[in-house]
Amino acid sequence: MLTTYYYLNTIERGVTSERVILKKGIFGVRTKEIRLDAIEAIEINLGIIGRITGGGKVKILGTGGNKMVFKGIAKASKVKKDIETLL
Repeated sequence: MLTTYYYLNTIERGVTSERVILKKGIFGVRTKEIRLDAIEAIEINLGIIGRITGGGKVKILGTGGNKMVFKGIAKASKVKKDIETLL
């Protein structure tokens, strides 16, 4: 339960018209950003429960080996499609 609280309250995810952003941390904050024009691929990973509920992971692969993983996304397929429409 504590790990769920930590995860929900210390991670910010976002997609703007220019980039995808992931921020993690409580005391020290780490920020990863990938410009939309630098995205090479978007993958989704749905487990057994995720196939039923639509929830899963969204992995964004960028140029130069950059990658970003959004875990616990409620509608992973929709997020992938929304990002692809911005490309």
